[in-house]
Amino acid sequence: MTVVISLVTKPKTDAELKDLVMGFTEHPPDIDLPWYRRPVPLGVIVLVCCVIFNFYFW
Repeated sequence: MTVVISLVTKPKTDAELKDLVMGFTEHPPDIDLPWYRRPVPLGVIVLVCCVIFNFYFW
């Protein structure tokens, strides 16, 4: 059903997708943000915690 509806409807323009889809949204550089507001340091912390908990509860 999804494929049929996708083939029948016309695609949205880039202007309609702005701020709705990540690929068309402008992102400010996160250089000036503190470490706890950046996704990479937080992702590393979560990954390390998962590894530690896996070994602890193994």
